[in-house]
Amino acid sequence: MDPAFFNKMKNVMHTAYYIAKEEQPFTQFPELHGLINRTGGTLPDSYNSDKACARFICNIYDVEREKLMEKLRNAKHFSIMIDGATDGGNIENEAVYVRFMADEGPVNAFLSIQAVKQGNASGILDAIYAAFEEAGIDDWKDQLVGFGSDGAAVNVGCRNGVAAQLLRDIPYLISIHCIAHRLELGVTKAIKENTNMVQLQNTLKNLYDQYHYSPKALRELHQIAEALEEKVLKPSNLHGARWLPYVHRATKIVCDSYSVLLAHFEDMASMERSPKPSPAVVGRAKQVTGYLKNLHHLIFLHFMCDTLDHLALLSKEFQKDNNTVCQAVESLETCYWNLTALKTEMGPQMSKVYEAVKTNGEYRGVQFQVRHGVPSLEAERAAVIDAIIFHLEEKLRDLQKGSPVSKFKAFDPSCWPKWDRSDGSAQFRESGQEDLRALTRHFSVLLCREGISTEDVMSNFQDYKVFAQGRTSVPMRDTFLNILKSDERCERFRSLVTLLRIYLVLPVSTAVCERGFSTMKRIKSDWRTSLSSVQLQRLIFLSVEGPKLQDFDAGLVVERWWTCSQRQRRPGFNPWESRHRSEDTE
Repeated sequence: MDPAFFNKMKNVMHTAYYIAKEEQPFTQFPELHGLINRTGGTLPDSYNSDKACARFICNIYDVEREKLMEKLRNAKHFSIMIDGATDGGNIENEAVYVRFMADEGPVNAFLSIQAVKQGNASGILDAIYAAFEEAGIDDWKDQLVGFGSDGAAVNVGCRNGVAAQLLRDIPYLISIHCIAHRLELGVTKAIKENTNMVQLQNTLKNLYDQYHYSPKALRELHQIAEALEEKVLKPSNLHGARWLPYVHRATKIVCDSYSVLLAHFEDMASMERSPKPSPAVVGRAKQVTGYLKNLHHLIFLHFMCDTLDHLALLSKEFQKDNNTVCQAVESLETCYWNLTALKTEMGPQMSKVYEAVKTNGEYRGVQFQVRHGVPSLEAERAAVIDAIIFHLEEKLRDLQKGSPVSKFKAFDPSCWPKWDRSDGSAQFRESGQEDLRALTRHFSVLLCREGISTEDVMSNFQDYKVFAQGRTSVPMRDTFLNILKSDERCERFRSLVTLLRIYLVLPVSTAVCERGFSTMKRIKSDWRTSLSSVQLQRLIFLSVEGPKLQDFDAGLVVERWWTCSQRQRRPGFNPWESRHRSEDTE
């Protein structure tokens, strides 16, 4: 290939990759092509079409996907994460992600998106099989150790769910229900049992409905905020892919914009307002006004804002891609500690209201009657916190006890007693051994396949404890990576390396699947509903897994494009040139 033409084609590939990475339609390619040529660039006119862009993206996808497949084939063990959603073309899809050990540590990667023929477990299993068949990995069941999904019965049903059917072929498979999803299920259940929280939820919904469906109401709200010289945000929705951060944001907006919202709803509920709003709006305004002017409800609102601060933070921690079992348990225990403190100590939001009313009898210009003192809501606070912790413990119990996942705490130095050479009872030596034996029994088939016996594991474990006991301040994940990235330490802890890898690739959260579906909905919008499943997979992969624009190596793609064609390339040939020439002559 001529070097000058090679450089031109590199620029073409960069342009096509920009289209895919930025989730733009193929029809933008000719416009960019012309723009580059008008600004001094030189791109071949032979490939100035949206069809050419689609073909170039196929080549780019093949090159970039092969890099991922090479890493996945070299992985000793991996887990899969699945989730389902319907795209803009009303096609039911199943996203398949893999979690495996790369050079930099455990990574989550998009493997495939498959159109599901049937929405039952068999249909989803067929989609998983098809994903690995496309990837060219036939022995994937030999490497599979974990399965992550949401809590739908089709996935985790104990008899014929996807996990149950995989367990028949892989007896040591660990199935994990997404912890971020379980967190929200637990909090939702706690809310339904508490009258105060139900009232708050209804009020937040009324606030959202008022401004979401009425541009006039939103305009009036901003006018009142401007008159009061205060900032105001539009009350937000309570629902989203992850529910807790939405509720937290909605509650915080009401706390921050309290005086503006109250002034507006008082005006809407006023009998003197002209023109008078509809009965539905007046009824809603009276309900919201009554709630916001009630001191008990106002203090409870700010208490819940403090509570949701910790729960929303926990939700974000649970959604991180690099999360592990012990990190999740540590985040959960920290949240429990902070929530328990709110039973006896006021948080910053609640304290602000309580002190203001106690001192002046008013809060942000609203006067309250405090004949019997300002309520501290000790009983209500305790009831809310106890209910939340109870349901979270119920939903997340398997992370801490009773399941194979919980047994990995045997490797956590923070769970061991202090090392003392003079310890006659040998507590340090014996700690964690029972959990480790349970792990070796669970993975006995896998360990036996790799030539590792229980005795080898137990012997190596004592050496590991001496190594890790001085690293109690280091997260367990980092200790494991420290071992796995060193050939010398891998040889030293040869019998434990398999268990360490398994721990790091366990899929504790499937939030990455939901982010993948967000990408899908941006790509396959209402304007692109005819995108095929194959092309959709290419575009999602490049958007999610493709390198940054500045790191993209177009040279490899040009070489593949040039050598993998079924026919000889004719870069100088333009089939439309003769027609254009004849039209100009006429």
